[in-house]
Amino acid sequence: MTTLRTRSWSHIDLSEVAKNDSLLACLVLLTRYYQNPFSPPSLIARLPLVNNQLSIDIFPRAAARASLDAEVRTLKLEQIDDANIPVVLIKKNNEAVLLIHDDDGKRIILDPKQPDVQIDISQIINELSEQVIFVEQQFKHTTRSQETLAKEQKNWFWKVIIKSWPLYSEVLVASLLVNIFALVIPLFTMNVYDRVVPNHAIETMWVLASGVVLVFVFDMLLKSLRSYFIDVANKHSDKELSAAIFQQVLGLSMTTRPRSVGSLANTVQSFEIFRDFITSTTMTVLVDLPFVFIFLFVVYLIGGSLFWIPFLVLPVIFLIGLLLQWPLIQLTRKSYQYSAEKQATLFESLATIETVKTTGAESVLQSRWERIINEASKNSMQLHFVANTSISITNLAQQLATIAMVIAGVYMISEGELTTGGLIACTILTGRALAPMAQVSTLFTRYFQSVNALNSLNKVMQLETDITEDVRYLHRPALKGEVEFKQVSFHYMDEEINVLQNLNFKINVGERVAIIGRVGSGKSTLGKLILKLYLPTEGTILLDGTDYKQINPDDLRQQIGYVPQDVVLFYGSIRDNICVGAPFVNDSTLLKAAEIAGVTNFTNNHPKGFDRQVGEKGAELSGGQRQSVALARALIMSPNILLLDEPTSAMDDNNEKQIKKRLNEYLSNDHTLILVTHKISMLELVNRIIVLENGKVIADGNKEAVLNALRTGVAVRKP
Repeated sequence: MTTLRTRSWSHIDLSEVAKNDSLLACLVLLTRYYQNPFSPPSLIARLPLVNNQLSIDIFPRAAARASLDAEVRTLKLEQIDDANIPVVLIKKNNEAVLLIHDDDGKRIILDPKQPDVQIDISQIINELSEQVIFVEQQFKHTTRSQETLAKEQKNWFWKVIIKSWPLYSEVLVASLLVNIFALVIPLFTMNVYDRVVPNHAIETMWVLASGVVLVFVFDMLLKSLRSYFIDVANKHSDKELSAAIFQQVLGLSMTTRPRSVGSLANTVQSFEIFRDFITSTTMTVLVDLPFVFIFLFVVYLIGGSLFWIPFLVLPVIFLIGLLLQWPLIQLTRKSYQYSAEKQATLFESLATIETVKTTGAESVLQSRWERIINEASKNSMQLHFVANTSISITNLAQQLATIAMVIAGVYMISEGELTTGGLIACTILTGRALAPMAQVSTLFTRYFQSVNALNSLNKVMQLETDITEDVRYLHRPALKGEVEFKQVSFHYMDEEINVLQNLNFKINVGERVAIIGRVGSGKSTLGKLILKLYLPTEGTILLDGTDYKQINPDDLRQQIGYVPQDVVLFYGSIRDNICVGAPFVNDSTLLKAAEIAGVTNFTNNHPKGFDRQVGEKGAELSGGQRQSVALARALIMSPNILLLDEPTSAMDDNNEKQIKKRLNEYLSNDHTLILVTHKISMLELVNRIIVLENGKVIADGNKEAVLNALRTGVAVRKP
């Protein structure tokens, strides 16, 4: 019998995990310590591993999945308090170990490579770095706090922004000083006109000028620092928000996932609008706003009644901006809708480009695209017109205020109530005071764009995911392969007709079962239910006697080798595609899986072998070759359950025979095979057949009995 080296997560020894990823092994041990055991795949699924390993930066995110809070610190061993133990210690070679207490309360080291061996600290103290990861169990909320939890989920964006508050506080301080320095020019100008010029005090002028230049140098440095802090805050926020959004998108339940990929992509991209709004311009304007009244107060001190001119213009500018917001809101919403339609059309066209070309659909799609662009352009013109009108009216108000200041100032000068320098200073200060209000008017437009973007993102972030955070899943790291359907019915979202109806059958460990039936009978859907891509709308599915809703989907899928009906490969090499879900696989395991699946038939004849590129979606391979790669991918983790949906539909007879022969040699009494097929020849692999018709089981039994019954039209009783 041909066997693969056992590398499945289900059977992997913790010490073997530690050889490849000691940090992950430590986290697995900690989940056991806190009596909430998690398997390695459920901890690292959808996380950006570094060289297929958990990194220190990503460790807190992995720990959070097991309801653990993790914090990376720099401390010496003797500075660690006993109350914080157990902790993860990082060695100088970047390997990880655990600091724990033994039964006598003594500090010892636990190396995940040797989990049964207690190591004295003195043996490895010279190997330790000062990086320490503190881990503690999160507080579990009761059902009484669900309303609070729901509010926290809605504040996902602000929780990230608040983390950057120390940086924003630096921005505030810098902005305060920048605005104080803005008073220098008006005061300098006033003193020059009122004191230097009349008295020909040249030396005084140079002293004042030197001080002003010095202030401007500091002003330049502060503005540079402010920009730097804003950029750093942007980087931190962008990294965490992008990761959170993409992780949410990858984890979306197939049931609630938006149907249009392009529209979903547009929503994901729209977070940049809101992020930019909240992290850059807004911060500067909000800091500038309080200084509006400070500048007006200085105008009052210098020019007295001149103060009333900018004071009365301010609400006028504000009201103008506010009145124009209603059309801006409507136009902004339309703009967002057109953007989503454009993205959806673009994604659909690119994803089906071969079909578009071969069916002559270019003109249809071109017409649709140009209609959307035409409407979007009209809306964009209207949006820009209203926005520009708001800006123009605001600028006009500022200019009229300046003219009014000069005219009123001349009268006051002629009456001896104001000096020439005072008038110039008041004019400069008025412009400075009104400038933020002009920006506020512009910000109204960006605000509504950002609100639309955030509302769309909130909807995505609140959609149901495969993993429910408040559910404590059962730890089933080694499924044997028993599958049972009890009264299972299913229909897709927004459809009332059941695709599967009242299914009742049990597949025992080691059975080889074929699911056959006409096109549209529900065969592929049945497989997707087993994989927990969808959940039954009625009834229960049991795996090894356990309701599979209680099993972590990542654990479940890691233990099922699946070949889909429509094979899609990732851009990259053949090796990348086979090993995509097997981070610890070695070349020997890869080679044996490839041999069984027939991949070596075409890699051996290619100069690049397993490094051959497959192109987008595997376009550079034939249909049969893609299926071979998918089969190798399904086999590489040595799962006990194989779910193959038309695995050889694109292969020639010779390749199919070879694969059947190798699969027969590979499959043991421990392997459960569920084969969806239309090919009679593939039934050689099975000993039982289940026949579906319109989503119902119409025959279930021994292969020969079912085939005879189908020929004669006699019903077969279920076993």
